[in-house]
Amino acid sequence: LVLDRAAESLATRLTRGLMPVDVVVRVLLRASQGLAAAHRQGIVHGGLKPEDILFDATGNVRLTDFGIARVAERASDTQTRAPSVYVRRGNPSDMAPEQLHKGKVSAASDVHSLGILLYEMLTGHLPGRRSPMPSASERVVRAIGVDRVAALDGRFDRMTCDPLPERFASIDDVLAALYAAFPASQVGSRGTLLLCEGEPPPPRGDGDDRHRPACPRGDRGDQGPPELRDA
Repeated sequence: LVLDRAAESLATRLTRGLMPVDVVVRVLLRASQGLAAAHRQGIVHGGLKPEDILFDATGNVRLTDFGIARVAERASDTQTRAPSVYVRRGNPSDMAPEQLHKGKVSAASDVHSLGILLYEMLTGHLPGRRSPMPSASERVVRAIGVDRVAALDGRFDRMTCDPLPERFASIDDVLAALYAAFPASQVGSRGTLLLCEGEPPPPRGDGDDRHRPACPRGDRGDQGPPELRDA
């Protein structure tokens, strides 16, 4: 098996600084497109985390670590049970609740993991039960405008809902919601992305109050890649 050489992973990139918000949306879009293509082939990643999103030397987004992906027995399968070895290998902070507690993975599990990555790219830390919405960050509001704050928060909410019926059922649904919420100027084309420096991020925490935000969230308390741009 031969793979393109990657410049760095999203995990490494996040240690160097926060990416511009419009770039975060574009990375989310590229990752969503890759997952959607895999799902159409009946493949569920089942372990998406920052280390699995790679940037090549010109900034293109690559998905990796499909070696532990699950291939659905039938194209119509919506869920498949993950082996116990997978549950031990994954990052609990990036797992969907049904995956963490029951060992079941589906396209909706990848949606949940992608939502967690969206939050981390925007804020530099993992969401908790009482964490603020992504738009609580002033830089996010400045970047997307007040009129799109509710749209961003709503999509994050739908991606990370604990109850499956309330979550986006597929990556295609996520893509449709992104295109509906953001203009082409913010979502961007399929052009090349370049890697630059960004703002220093807060540390990626491992506390008790972190992953798997419920839907709806209610009271959030008082908490208030290279940097990418179009070539």
